[in-house]
Amino acid sequence: METESKEEVKTEQVDKAADKSSDAVKTYTQEEVNEMISKRIERERKNQAEELSKAKDEANKARKLYINKRSTAKSFILKLATKEDLEKMKEYITQREKEL
Repeated sequence: METESKEEVKTEQVDKAADKSSDAVKTYTQEEVNEMISKRIERERKNQAEELSKAKDEANKARKLYINKRSTAKSFILKLATKEDLEKMKEYITQREKEL
C-alpha cells in the first residue's frame, strides 16, 4: 500500500508540474504570428542596412576626410578669408602645385 501511495504522490506532482507548464505556453493567432515575423524581418533589414552603412563609411574614410577638408577650405576662402589670408593661400597653392 505504501508503494502505491508513493506512486500516487509522484503522479500527482508530475500532473501538477505538467499543468503549470501548460499554463506557461501561450498560443498565438495567425495575425499575431505574422506581425511578429514582420517585425523581425524589419529589424533584420534595419540591422543589415546599419552594417552596410558602417562598412561603406569605413571603406570611404579617407575620401570622406578629403571631402570634408576641401569643403572647410572652400568655406573659409569664400566666407571668412581676409585679403592677407587670400595672399597667403595663393602662396600655398603655388607651392603645392610645384610639389605635384
